[in-house]
Amino acid sequence: MNAAPFTIRNARGRTVARFGTYRTAERAAVTRCRDKALAVPVYRHRTHLATVTPGPNARPLIDLTMKGSLIV
Repeated sequence: MNAAPFTIRNARGRTVARFGTYRTAERAAVTRCRDKALAVPVYRHRTHLATVTPGPNARPLIDLTMKGSLIV
């Protein structure tokens, strides 16, 4: 299997970066969300785990999917 199963993707669904742990992927997604003010999805292989969206007061919100809540 892949050594870096967690990815963050852009608006077109293309992989932007790969990570070895969910924590590092989530941290990078929050940073990218703050910088670009866009929603950033987090995946494990092909499974959508979470989406980081811009929230009020420039604080990103992390919306977990059902599969994502099982991993965290």
